[in-house]
Amino acid sequence: MTTPPGPSEPVPHIPADRLYWAVIPQGARLGEAARRFRCEQVLPVSVDSLHTATAVTGSGDVVLIGIDRDTLVSELAKRTDVMPDTWRLTPDAIPAHVQAAGIDRAFADRLNLLTGACEPLARRRLRRIAVIVPIAAMVLMSLLIVVGTQRRVGFMHRQAVDIRNATDTIIAAALPPSTTGLDPLARLTMEVRRLTQAQHGQADLDRFQDVAASLAGCLRRWPTDLRTQVETLTATAQRIVVRGHAATLGDAEHLAQALNGGGVAAVHWRAEPVQATQTATGADYTLNLLPVAPVTK
Repeated sequence: MTTPPGPSEPVPHIPADRLYWAVIPQGARLGEAARRFRCEQVLPVSVDSLHTATAVTGSGDVVLIGIDRDTLVSELAKRTDVMPDTWRLTPDAIPAHVQAAGIDRAFADRLNLLTGACEPLARRRLRRIAVIVPIAAMVLMSLLIVVGTQRRVGFMHRQAVDIRNATDTIIAAALPPSTTGLDPLARLTMEVRRLTQAQHGQADLDRFQDVAASLAGCLRRWPTDLRTQVETLTATAQRIVVRGHAATLGDAEHLAQALNGGGVAAVHWRAEPVQATQTATGADYTLNLLPVAPVTK
């Protein structure tokens, strides 16, 4: 594997007087187009005709060196100290006018001409590998995620099928034989619905019988000496409502007192205050009876 020159491998240099030099104060803050425009103002040739290298100083100034492309190619072809595995070619000195701008001699080592079109093939290949490897790793990771997700989905699908088959087997074993052709789950749903309706129907019948018996026990307390006209009588498990017409408001109150506490052993009824309205012919009343559990002694 080709490696950059180490301490025992001296870096080849090119004479500084064969290069074009430019210092752009605070050039690090400028864009590429602005830098090239500033260089055009100080260089005797067009920047586009040169092979250039730049570096930024600690204070933000940009130092640019340039050489004619054909001249550099010819120079590299003639020199024996520049091999295909050579990674750097730097100036041998810093010109006096550049040093006057505050650039020291050591800065020359940061100006490498073997970049761009003159970049060594080995370093270019290594740089490409450095870009390709992370991309390949990301692609491989994405592929593994996709494959893993597909396998997980397939496993969950097979598990769901197994659960469905096991459920159908259990249901088919629990239900009686049928010739309807329905799947076991549909048959189970129909059976549960039928049983629920039957249970609710029996419960409704039981509640109706309980209310009827309780209502009969309550009506036995109806006062025989009371003259009243009953218009409606509604009885449910939650409430008995009596609406009618009495001769006086006192008669309506007397009816409420008589029915209060009536019922059977399971349920007794408590009379709420009578809602009555005086009319020209007597009183229209509404009597509500609410169920209460009997008090055992």
